[in-house]
Amino acid sequence: MTSFYSGIRYWITPLILIGFSGSLHAAWNNVYGVNASVGYDSNFRLTEEDEIETSQTTASLQARAENTSQTTNLAISSSIGGNDYSDSEIDGESFFDLDVNWIQNYERSNYSLGAAYMLEPTAETEVLDTGAIVDGSRDTVILTGGYRYNLSQSSTISLDASFSDVTYDSDLFNEFQEANLFINYNLRADSNSSWTYSLGYTDFDPELNEEAETLVATIGYQLSTSAATDMNFTLGYTDVSGGDDASDGGVFSFTVTNASDQRNTYSLSLTRDILSGGGGELREQDTLELDWNHRISDRLSFDSSIVALSSNLRDYGELGFGFTHRLSNRTNIGGSYRYRDQENDTEEASSNSVFFSIATSFQ
Repeated sequence: MTSFYSGIRYWITPLILIGFSGSLHAAWNNVYGVNASVGYDSNFRLTEEDEIETSQTTASLQARAENTSQTTNLAISSSIGGNDYSDSEIDGESFFDLDVNWIQNYERSNYSLGAAYMLEPTAETEVLDTGAIVDGSRDTVILTGGYRYNLSQSSTISLDASFSDVTYDSDLFNEFQEANLFINYNLRADSNSSWTYSLGYTDFDPELNEEAETLVATIGYQLSTSAATDMNFTLGYTDVSGGDDASDGGVFSFTVTNASDQRNTYSLSLTRDILSGGGGELREQDTLELDWNHRISDRLSFDSSIVALSSNLRDYGELGFGFTHRLSNRTNIGGSYRYRDQENDTEEASSNSVFFSIATSFQ
């Protein structure tokens, strides 16, 4: 297992680059942060038998540097941290990420390039993927590229490509590579609405299972009903060839965000999609997400959220709420509660957890 201290080596180079970037150009804007939290989980691995309750301590450092000119934007961000648990059956894990994104703008077009590396505990990545919450880590490398061209003042055509390579240090999961290519046409109907037409191709290549290729066509409609409310509707169809448990089917998404007053913000998301993951096969998944933020005062806010998903692998639900109190312009403290419930073909389990945190940032 990678310890927190040995994981620091992953972060030294980007930290030095970000630290010196301020001297390279006056346009660099650097932000640093430190987060720490303590918490308790009544059933950490979310299993019906052999439940493990544990306390958890987490600490992390973040850094972000951004350089912006009239034609170029370059952003570099990185973080490192570690989790430690009171139960000796759970191994402590380190986490790390590095993300670099570059955008070059021209009079009628722009192109973008991105690269990211993430080292994450599988106990966190698999909550919304396979549902197998076990010790270990997941390494992910992502490369992205995009090009956009303004055909007119009201229409844009774009091309987006990405490649992901995902590996695990546990035999419970299926390592995979995935390549995506999408072409999109956006037409602005008026100042409050627009249409988006997309055609995409995905190649999902798991290490142990059969490779699957996917073609998807979608049509989307974006509408701002007011200055405070935005809605997005997408309908489409997916054609899958290959794969061990792949099937054709319709896909859709609906999202709405409302900030009708200065104290409340609501968001709702409903989706059905064909997803890949560490299970080694494509899955059709329905997902519901509901969030509410209520600003009690200039310093105190309340948050609540609901997540529910259903797929051929399992049903999963999550309810959470918490508070954030701003001690100063750069320091916040917070507390949260989370209830989780999961059911698959062999068991049903639930857990309760509470966390308290402090976060600070500086430039």
